[in-house]
Amino acid sequence: MPKSNSLQAQVKIAKEAEKKFEQGHKYAEAKQYKRALECYLFAFDNGHLVNGWGGVRLSYVPSAIAQVGEEYPPAVDALRDRRDAREKLISKGETNFDVMHEWTALNYYLKDKERELAFVENLESKGRLNDELRQLVIIDNRELLLKRRNYKVLEACLSRLAWSFFSEVGDYHAEKNFPQKSDQSESHKERLSDAKKSVRENGTQCFEIALGCGRRTAAEVVLEHILSICNDSLTYSALMKAAQRTNEKRVAENLLQRAKGVLPASALQKLRAKMNDKG
Repeated sequence: MPKSNSLQAQVKIAKEAEKKFEQGHKYAEAKQYKRALECYLFAFDNGHLVNGWGGVRLSYVPSAIAQVGEEYPPAVDALRDRRDAREKLISKGETNFDVMHEWTALNYYLKDKERELAFVENLESKGRLNDELRQLVIIDNRELLLKRRNYKVLEACLSRLAWSFFSEVGDYHAEKNFPQKSDQSESHKERLSDAKKSVRENGTQCFEIALGCGRRTAAEVVLEHILSICNDSLTYSALMKAAQRTNEKRVAENLLQRAKGVLPASALQKLRAKMNDKG
């Protein structure tokens, strides 16, 4: 009986969280920011009880709170308090999946990713950083780490990123060859375009990390899968830039030679100009 009562209470709170989230939007639109914040915080703090709300709770809800914070500073303080609470747990050895993901999500909406990297570096220096958190933070900050060309750090998550990339390659081929509908509907074309974009962007990241870490064979495997799907000037430009960033000039030159067989002269001219542009 106690378990049944507990389950009923959780269902009730979950419904209330959904309701509060919707009410929060109305209060925010009416510029009643204090009430909006109260609703959004209830939704965030209890959103883990709502089925199917994992992504919503760690994206739409904190995003809504951050937007309120642009006009009502206590909202930012509320996000920071929740971030700090989870940071203390992690610093004491907490490895709960939800806590770690909540912490990174809150850092994102607080625009405090530099703090996130510094915190993880501090944990690692003390020998208290678990591998799951390390990979989570690296993947979460891969654009920043790529900008810094910190390939040795990024190598720790290369396998996970590669698995994700090859899954996207599979998604593309499945959508192209086995669409849910036999007709070439607009939704099918959009899904195919999105899948192709993911292959290009995430594949180029894997390619650059592999090259930057000296894993040439892995880079070549990734390259072949990218070009089997994205054989256009935008892709060649991104790949050549990645090769240049890792000081692999010969790889960039080989890509330019390869592009000659598929791209028009005007596109090739632009690629040459970009490759010679040291800026």
